[in-house]
Amino acid sequence: MKINHLFFVFLVTFTAYAQVPYPKLPADAADNSVSEIKNDTLNQSKETVVRDYFKLYYIAPTGLGNNVLSKSNTGKGGIGFGTTFYSLNNIAIIAGLEVTTYDITDISMTANGSRTIVTSPFIGGEYKLSFGKNFTFNPSLSYIYSRMKQRNSEKKLGSYSGNGIRTGATIDYAVIAPNLKLFIGANFVHSRYDVNTDPRYEDYYKKVSSINIMAGIKIAF
Repeated sequence: MKINHLFFVFLVTFTAYAQVPYPKLPADAADNSVSEIKNDTLNQSKETVVRDYFKLYYIAPTGLGNNVLSKSNTGKGGIGFGTTFYSLNNIAIIAGLEVTTYDITDISMTANGSRTIVTSPFIGGEYKLSFGKNFTFNPSLSYIYSRMKQRNSEKKLGSYSGNGIRTGATIDYAVIAPNLKLFIGANFVHSRYDVNTDPRYEDYYKKVSSINIMAGIKIAF
């Protein structure tokens, strides 16, 4: 009898508890929660996407080492442009063209010319590392095909070509994020040219190094 009484009390208590409605979030609160989750997901996606861009920049070139570009020329100026055409997370494939000019200082070693022009198309990879709200650090490594020619005011005097590597980095500042950026940077370029000359001077003309200081703009698309 006591067991039946206890069971009856338990049954009544359980039934009453089960009928208590489960508290629901207000409609606005539920919508806000879903919206916050979506925004967080979108923000995380934006942080890992590299925008493709076109860049245009000025170059201040300087020859390095014991070679014809360094010892017989003085850097004058140049221009470059480049673009990305494939991006994945923080890595992008880059390509472009750089043209630099030098004033010849030793005509005895440069075919009596007055100016040296170096043209270098390149292709390679770039890594994007963001820091702060508006700054991005971009190290890169590229393969280049390089052509060097000497000329005077009247005609082209000679040229030779080769290939090499281009490595360096830029720092971007977002003026109008993410569509317009200003950047500065530097590249080290080392080229090996195909030349036929006296073996004593082969390395002087064949192995050429330079450093290029850059400043320009990037436009995202």
